[in-house]
Amino acid sequence: MGPQMGLASGLVNTSQQFGSVVGLSLLSGVAAARTEVAAGSRDVALTEGFSAAFLAGAALALVAALLTLRLAVPAAPAPAEGPGDADPNRSTDQDPAVP
Repeated sequence: MGPQMGLASGLVNTSQQFGSVVGLSLLSGVAAARTEVAAGSRDVALTEGFSAAFLAGAALALVAALLTLRLAVPAAPAPAEGPGDADPNRSTDQDPAVP
């Protein structure tokens, strides 16, 4: 189990870093494109470019959150206890997390 955990950790880390680079480059492109076509002073154009980039980033984050909720795999249900599986020494009025 140990080597697979290290491999999975490395893949997750690499995916996060690669995703950050791709996302930053896309948002930089959005900001640059909007800044070029914006009318007004340089400050107004930069503000419009950054606003467009932040809105695009928020839209991407919303899509990612919705996809996460839609594609999340539910946890496996706990096995049901049959009549012979119950512990006779355990009281039923106690919290199961407390021994």
